[in-house]
Amino acid sequence: MPAAERLSLAAAEDALSSGLWQINEAVTRLSNQLALPVSWTRSTQLVVEEAFTNIVHYGQLQEGEQVVVEMAHNNGYLDIVLLDPGVHYNPFEHTSEPQRDASARDRALGGLGVFLIKELVHAYDYQRIGGFNRMTLRIPAHR
Repeated sequence: MPAAERLSLAAAEDALSSGLWQINEAVTRLSNQLALPVSWTRSTQLVVEEAFTNIVHYGQLQEGEQVVVEMAHNNGYLDIVLLDPGVHYNPFEHTSEPQRDASARDRALGGLGVFLIKELVHAYDYQRIGGFNRMTLRIPAHR
């Protein structure tokens, strides 16, 4: 049976910690099925956490709306798809590299999560399909 997980998570600020916990548990299950190291598990959890948190914070979703997170192992990669009915927004289009040499006080707010996603994944894509944002992330699933 292929390694896969599908989550339907509440997109509300007050449910954020529950959603993050469910994401971390799902990534851990996949990692265990694929016999991947803890370092892979932690970086993959960070990627999915950042993507989900951005959707919850900036997606302007209505009460009761859900974010669907699908993860599946395909040909040596973990493919992750996040679907949400929030406002149309391509996070990969509107971010620049953070100011690494600036102090924390002098850095502009925002963009660091998307920067981390870009750095940690093999490929990423965004599409708006039928009223839904679709973010696709691909992470090598090997040691």
